[in-house]
Amino acid sequence: MTAERELLEETVGELARVSRPSASPGEREAAEWLAARLEAEGCSVRLEEERVDGSEEWLQEGMRAFASRHFPELPPDRTCFLNLETLGSPHELALVEGEGPLRIEDYPEWFRDFVADVAAEAGVGLRRGLRSRFSTDSVVANRVGYPVATLVSLNRWKALANYHWPTDTPENVCHERIEEAVAVSEAVARRLAER
Repeated sequence: MTAERELLEETVGELARVSRPSASPGEREAAEWLAARLEAEGCSVRLEEERVDGSEEWLQEGMRAFASRHFPELPPDRTCFLNLETLGSPHELALVEGEGPLRIEDYPEWFRDFVADVAAEAGVGLRRGLRSRFSTDSVVANRVGYPVATLVSLNRWKALANYHWPTDTPENVCHERIEEAVAVSEAVARRLAER
């Protein structure tokens, strides 16, 4: 086994260890594929271990733990959050404009437009104009004033494919949408670093 393969397996193992036990096979497959892709591109990935089982269903407890530990040292005028959320759907990548189960709270317009412009420059199309009644980790950062944007992928009916269904399996993960999200993320990070 090569050193590169050992490192890749170690990275995938770390992702599996950090992920919650209730994660579906599709979620695990997407995380493993993304780790492999980033490693192949020579990127280093910093994983924060916020071990809270079922954090998605418990209203972002993992993100809240991250916030309590790290927000005091992250100035809102120099920190932005780009949330990659549920990227396995096949039809298109979308930029969520705002979210909230009871009241929709839009993300800062300047950062949404910035992400959309950078995506266009990278050759990645983003559907705009969508808001969600779901609640993602972005809500936590948005409510305390950080610039936030969230990318999701959708099926042809503008819904999340296979979300929490038995069909959320590795063979149903659309890697093309994940590749697009990685390209946008990298381009956004590079552009922000230039500022």
